[in-house]
Amino acid sequence: MESLFKNPSMTYLFTALGGGLLFCVVASVISPWVVLRRLSYATDALAHATFGGIALGLFLGMGDVSDPSGVWKLLATSLAFSVVISQLLALLMRLPFLSQDAATGIVYAGAFAMGGIFLSLKRDASYGHTNLESLLFGNILLLNIFEIRILAILAVLSVLGAWFQRRALQLWAFDSDLALAEGVRTGLLHYSLIGAVALVTVVTTKFLGLMMVMAFLVIPGSVGLMIGRSMRSIYLISWLFSSVCLVTGLLLIATRFPDVPAGSLTTAVGFIFFILLVMLRLAFGRRRKMPEEPAP
Repeated sequence: MESLFKNPSMTYLFTALGGGLLFCVVASVISPWVVLRRLSYATDALAHATFGGIALGLFLGMGDVSDPSGVWKLLATSLAFSVVISQLLALLMRLPFLSQDAATGIVYAGAFAMGGIFLSLKRDASYGHTNLESLLFGNILLLNIFEIRILAILAVLSVLGAWFQRRALQLWAFDSDLALAEGVRTGLLHYSLIGAVALVTVVTTKFLGLMMVMAFLVIPGSVGLMIGRSMRSIYLISWLFSSVCLVTGLLLIATRFPDVPAGSLTTAVGFIFFILLVMLRLAFGRRRKMPEEPAP
């Protein structure tokens, strides 16, 4: 283990660790609200909207996945597409005659189908399936300083947003009727949270991958809510859990499984740790019920 930290070729692990810990801050702030507002499935739908947006960018000729500058143009197109899809999803979820699950499933299928259509219409095969898969599934081990700065900006914005809206978020998440009575603009919070999930998903997909982003926007918050007793402790537990999963995944890659995709291994570690915590909770802890289904 000592030789691992002294090996210059392992510098990329420390870069990945720094960027990953910043993303853990973002995930620990957003994830509890995603879980409380029953938006876990919506996160999956927005992740697939990212695929649709990238496919749209390829169809419009906005860039090439083999060109670094072209990748960012594709992500910009994907961001615009995902924001539109996220706000459409937010609108459908607030309709009284349509359930949230149904709205999410419809958007999920529609965004993914549009991605398939755009790719099929892009008859020039030069976009490269391998590069496209790399863009979608990412690789945290390839993080650079510029991308770490982006993650740092996202972390700061997430913390500031949660801090300044802490009272409104808690009222909205735990008692929507009381929040409305207190003058909280619940509709704005609803659209903003779904928009934030779309923003984080698109921006971080390139260097973390959809699988890891989806998992870290759901699992840490679930653990925090399962164990924590206040929002401060929920945030802290969410960050600690996601950080432990990240460090464990990176150590396993460095010492045992160098050929396993980093996002897949880290996500698998998070899943295993989550199941173990659930089993411990059932065996030794008192059962806590989640809040009732939130009103739109």
